[in-house]
Amino acid sequence: MAHALMSYSLVMGQECPSIIPIHRFSTFSRLLRVTSLVYKFLAIKLRREWDNNSKAAVYLLKLLQRQKFPAEIEYLTEPMRNQEPMRVRALDLFLDSDGLIRSRGRFDRSSHLAYEVKNHILLGKQHPITKLIVVDCYVKCSHLGTGATLAELRQSGYWVPQGRQAVNKVLASCARCKRYNSRPVIPNAVTSLPAPRADFEVPYQHKGIDFTGHV
Repeated sequence: MAHALMSYSLVMGQECPSIIPIHRFSTFSRLLRVTSLVYKFLAIKLRREWDNNSKAAVYLLKLLQRQKFPAEIEYLTEPMRNQEPMRVRALDLFLDSDGLIRSRGRFDRSSHLAYEVKNHILLGKQHPITKLIVVDCYVKCSHLGTGATLAELRQSGYWVPQGRQAVNKVLASCARCKRYNSRPVIPNAVTSLPAPRADFEVPYQHKGIDFTGHV
């Protein structure tokens, strides 16, 4: 069923209009929910099993990667017949069991981290699905900025080449942050110092030190 749905949107790695209007969604969760409903409809028609949102997420990520990384997919599928792209060696890319491109990180042998955190899914820098995922991570970290959003992205199992630029571009269009950050900063009124800090007195005028211990 995944191949049937993918054939509507991609032909030989070339971009084609998707059956789901991705550009009309404002959040990744809504896009995932609608895609899942499409899968459920096809599963009922084809009398096949339906696996919640997992297949829908794989479809969306495959759609993104086949549109943005066709050369990398061709090489990873048949490495002996295609020339190795520079990004494959630089990011140590590989295909997982679902056919998604992942980047093998330096913590690949760590037993304390999840598989998704050690091997990030590669996302295209300029793609509507990437934008929705960045917005979703930005909301999860409570609009804390670029650094926190990048950390949330990697913790969620995603890697975006030149991620800081991609995140900054998405964050610049946040209407909520624009509204709050555009407010003028009004400094606090200067108040008078308290009397103990304003009076000049001789040291030890009211206190003394007992060096001998008789007092």
